[in-house]
Amino acid sequence: MLKKGNKDKLYLEVTVIRGRNLCAKDDNGFSDPYCVLRINTGISRVKKTKCIKKTLNPVWNQTLDMGTITEQSILKLTCWDKDTFSSDDFMGQIVIDIGSMIKELTDQELSELEMNDWVKLEEKGSKNTGVSGDIHLKVVISENKKKEKNVKKKLKKIKEEQDLDTDDSNLETCVFGVDLDVLMERQKQKYPDLLIPQFVDAIIKCILENGLESEGIFRLAGTHSIMKEIKQRANRGEKIMFDQNSDIHNVASLLKTFLRELPNPILTFEIADMLTIITNEEMQTDNWQNRLKLAVKNLPNFNYELLVTIIELLHQITSNSAVNKMSTQNLVICVGPNLLRKKNDDGLDFSFISKVCDCVTILVEQKDYIFHVEETHAPKKSSKIEEISKEGKILFTT
Repeated sequence: MLKKGNKDKLYLEVTVIRGRNLCAKDDNGFSDPYCVLRINTGISRVKKTKCIKKTLNPVWNQTLDMGTITEQSILKLTCWDKDTFSSDDFMGQIVIDIGSMIKELTDQELSELEMNDWVKLEEKGSKNTGVSGDIHLKVVISENKKKEKNVKKKLKKIKEEQDLDTDDSNLETCVFGVDLDVLMERQKQKYPDLLIPQFVDAIIKCILENGLESEGIFRLAGTHSIMKEIKQRANRGEKIMFDQNSDIHNVASLLKTFLRELPNPILTFEIADMLTIITNEEMQTDNWQNRLKLAVKNLPNFNYELLVTIIELLHQITSNSAVNKMSTQNLVICVGPNLLRKKNDDGLDFSFISKVCDCVTILVEQKDYIFHVEETHAPKKSSKIEEISKEGKILFTT
């Protein structure tokens, strides 16, 4: 129970629910709003919501754990309009004196202290930047014991849903979360003619034969329990086969999961590092395709072969977009972030994600040019990650 004597054992949870009547910052009459929350307890902690595109009435519905609080704690929420080509625009702020809320507690036992209301966005100081609108917030103060209990429940659930067994026998057969070169070395005697992992080969054949016209392919999620079972079987070393009776959304979701869980993504971290220094303006130049082509050419062999196969699959899916409703834009949004990511990626760098989608779009739409290499269709055997980094610094900065 929450008591006055327990004020040093409190933590804060904020749910940013939605906004209304926010100010328009873009020429189209809308904004791309997101919120940044800061709490100044000891070490300043910062959390950020997702960005909602083209709206003045966004719905975030995100719960953020702001950590431990004291009687000196101040919560500051700042609303911003996301801009791609310039600095983000200020849309207003909300300051809540969390310390005052704590001080007002009585000795009456409470399970938690909650504020659930619309709060008006304010200007910053005396500036007049055209701020308008309100944000619906749910602010909850409760004991750390409750938080610890919830964390333990989450950890227990994660453990129960863990897809990989930890005994040594399964570590020799795992398919998910294993480097490509390890997988290929393991299967070379059993499948000497395959240039990609057998599990992925089975998935792609199934999609090509049964899924090209499936509406929402790669967008609609599979069934978690069925996917979990298939992953466990694959990680035990079973040969997984798919056919016309397989749920195509389970099959496609398994492919995205496989790609996402690769320790080093197909388009490697080195390419991600190169992409971070490219501006959006440079990505629109004629030289960009040449730079991307050379970067792809210098991928490790197994990465290159798998990338060629995946891009060909995506190209065939977009060729059936009139039926499956998956345009190139829709498809790369669903698949692209699984092909290219940064190290320690939290998924909140929307500028980088936008670049990833642009990059994969070029790979799909210009695949014949990107993957055409004179004299051979495979990358050079001597290609090394160090060479990618070295060449990339030249290619992407000139």
